[in-house]
Amino acid sequence: MLEYKAGDSDIFKELKSLYPEEQWEEKRETIFKKLPPYASVDKLYEFEKLYDRLLKRVLDSTGLYLLTEYETCLKKLYPQELLNKYETVVRDMASHTSDRKRYREIVAILRRMQKYPEGKSGPNRD
Repeated sequence: MLEYKAGDSDIFKELKSLYPEEQWEEKRETIFKKLPPYASVDKLYEFEKLYDRLLKRVLDSTGLYLLTEYETCLKKLYPQELLNKYETVVRDMASHTSDRKRYREIVAILRRMQKYPEGKSGPNRD
């Protein structure tokens, strides 16, 4: 769990089943602290419904991969934060755009943003 298959969600779930609920939270935090930086802790955050931590991980990540990966579970809870992340990434992409493929990617992201509350008429979207 901590070394060979660091962050493996199946092992994590099995480990959770071995602890009583009242002891699990403390054990879980110990596991999180000991996981190496390359471990996919985001899947564990989702499993444990630690959405505030998952959001931080998504917002701190580069690009949109983690956002699109966890958008379904975070969108209702943090729509404005996710929309802001989209906007930041799109602005960066637009400043470096040089071909039609990149423009199409930006348009696809903008369409995705429109599905959010205030996605069509947010404070910085005219």
